[in-house]
Amino acid sequence: MDNISGWMNVNEVVLRGGFLIFLAAVSYQDFKDRRIHVCLFLAFGTAGAALRGIQIMLELRSYMPGDGMEAAWIQAGKCIRDTGMAMVIGGALLALSAATGEAVGRGDGWFFVVSGIYLDFARNLLLLCGGLILCFLACAILFMRGVGSGRNVRHMRLPFLPFLVPAGMGVMFL
Repeated sequence: MDNISGWMNVNEVVLRGGFLIFLAAVSYQDFKDRRIHVCLFLAFGTAGAALRGIQIMLELRSYMPGDGMEAAWIQAGKCIRDTGMAMVIGGALLALSAATGEAVGRGDGWFFVVSGIYLDFARNLLLLCGGLILCFLACAILFMRGVGSGRNVRHMRLPFLPFLVPAGMGVMFL
């Protein structure tokens, strides 16, 4: 049992580290190029799914055969449900992107689909809210500075994913 518990801790650390590397990579690309390469979503999504699958299998193995197997399957089902709900946040952003003619970028939606694999629902939602608050503050400052200097700020666009870096760091420590 203790061996499985140790592996579960290792898997959790690798999941968190993988998420932070993913966040850094997509934030950099969004800031630099204003787009994210599909290969990042595919690579980190596949790695996250494998790690999440390992987590579920370790949870199932942590129960003794015959003793509490029903509880093990219930716990595995909860993990799968929570991961699905976390991924729905990205799906909602993708729908919003389609509805607004990509005023909200598709990359932002795909980011939250993949981050839903790494994070639970509450953390993924908190990440979105934290990023929106930070982005709002930056936009308000840029708006005030632009209006104050007489510049037209109407068509100004900011990449969203870099604002998730501080929020993502905060989510990791919760």
